[in-house]
Amino acid sequence: MKHLNVQNKRLQRTKPSMIVFLCTPRCGTQWLAKNLSEVYSDEAITRHEPTENDYNLRVNLGTTNGRAENKTNTKLEKHFTFIEEITQNKNYIEIAWQSIAEISEFYKRFGDRLKIIHLYRNPVNVAASLVTHNWYTGKPKGRADKSELTPFDAGATLKEYKDCWNDLTYFEKNLYYWTEINLQAIEIKYRYNSTPFYSLKFEDLFEASKEISRITLHELLPFMGLKYNPQMLDALHIRHDNYRYRTVKEINWKNLFNHPQTVALANKMGYKFDSRMELDRYKSSFLRRAVRKVKQYLPVENGL
Repeated sequence: MKHLNVQNKRLQRTKPSMIVFLCTPRCGTQWLAKNLSEVYSDEAITRHEPTENDYNLRVNLGTTNGRAENKTNTKLEKHFTFIEEITQNKNYIEIAWQSIAEISEFYKRFGDRLKIIHLYRNPVNVAASLVTHNWYTGKPKGRADKSELTPFDAGATLKEYKDCWNDLTYFEKNLYYWTEINLQAIEIKYRYNSTPFYSLKFEDLFEASKEISRITLHELLPFMGLKYNPQMLDALHIRHDNYRYRTVKEINWKNLFNHPQTVALANKMGYKFDSRMELDRYKSSFLRRAVRKVKQYLPVENGL
């Protein structure tokens, strides 16, 4: 089988690899981290969002010569040292949407041990899910200050959004975020063209037929230096998501068409928008929220 989605260079190596995912949130990272950690604990150390917002996306995304921040971050230095120690004997897998900010630093520190996986999902689903997580509302402050990209950031690609930023809905701002991250991921592929790079479509793993999911795992796992294990395929029917939220905020998926850069990029990545998209799973009503609030204060009977 010809693996068209693998940048297949320097795959033969003597040392364990440092494997990093480039992605947005809401792309199945919790499932990947849980199952890779459980199934391959003897061969790799897997971490999910190990530094939270300390990578500082808004400052470091797009840098080409290490971190843009001048001051030393003790927490990050300890983390980089941890990775160095682990990769003496095992692969290290970092699955975190924040990690894209550190690719330049990772490349500088780990060189030919670095492997990159670009994990991506339909922009409408990502943006709708981020709305339920209160992205671009200013809360929580740490995420808003360090990780929620804007066109005013130094490394922004779509700076033309400055003029309309305040007029966008929450959903549209999250479409902007999806576009920035995936444009940067593709740029990274070509900037570090000697670094092994694998493109992983969320839908091919989580929403396709069992055979397509199996083929995807047969590509993905060897790329990471791991042997295919059918336990990974079996685990796909068990969803792992600790944050299935809903929102009363407006989500009009057709607003996507107000953003031609997003549509064009999504088309290139294999997404079409020629039929209605069902987003009810992301929406809540004021009545439903009121009922939940009331239930919080009702006594719970034993056995129920």
